[in-house]
Amino acid sequence: MTRSLISCLLIVLLSQLPVAAGTAQPFCANPIPTHYIIEKLKTHDMVFMGTTHKQPRILEFIDTLLPHLHKAGVTHVALEIASDQQSHIQHFLNNGTELEHVELHAAINCPRYRHLLQSMRRIPEAIRPQILGVDLPADQYGGPISRDQWIAQELAAITGNRRDAKVLVIIGALHVLRKLEWVSPRRRGHAAIRTHLRALQPELALFSIVNLVSSIESDCDFSRAYGHRSTIQAFDLEPRFHTWRLGFTRWLAIRPAPPHELVDGLIVY
Repeated sequence: MTRSLISCLLIVLLSQLPVAAGTAQPFCANPIPTHYIIEKLKTHDMVFMGTTHKQPRILEFIDTLLPHLHKAGVTHVALEIASDQQSHIQHFLNNGTELEHVELHAAINCPRYRHLLQSMRRIPEAIRPQILGVDLPADQYGGPISRDQWIAQELAAITGNRRDAKVLVIIGALHVLRKLEWVSPRRRGHAAIRTHLRALQPELALFSIVNLVSSIESDCDFSRAYGHRSTIQAFDLEPRFHTWRLGFTRWLAIRPAPPHELVDGLIVY
């Protein structure tokens, strides 16, 4: 066995070993996060961009991503805006007026989010994806269908109606988890969007990315390890991170799970 082959085997074996929090370097870190997202979009039918609401750095990054979506063949951008606002969204995209008529949930309503809609309109129409609101209308809260189930059905309608659909979903981080295993039996019927979507269209290739702003995620091993870097860090989550704490999940009463079972990739600011 040659020395170079032995070296390669050692690298592969070491990369699979668990690492202590704060000591690892991202194994597949992409120095240009925009490229990271585009590559994931090229190889998946749907990419979920999990955000922390009203965080300028995340919204600014998404802004820089928008002009490149056509390179990955993105056909739709799905937003955390109620689906009954679609006519107002389309009016603004067509005419550039009455953006204020688009009703946004209080959790996301801020000038920077509306600026994001303006940036979407500036994409040349020939390469602009369809911009869709897919969230549950407010007048249906508390009804027989949950927000996550509604969103899953809206997303399934997109991919069901167009075989070549490729969707970027921009939504709160708690909605992009691969699974939700609730501690309380009362919550166990409330499944994740991806669980609902998998039941409707199991053939879809899905990828979930969470954006972490380290300055507001102090109780997170990934923020502590990578948040001090001078550049944004984008990388896949791997089994070797199984002992690390993914801070934002502390808001959910779910059973503990390794980070890579909850999320596919991270972007750390």
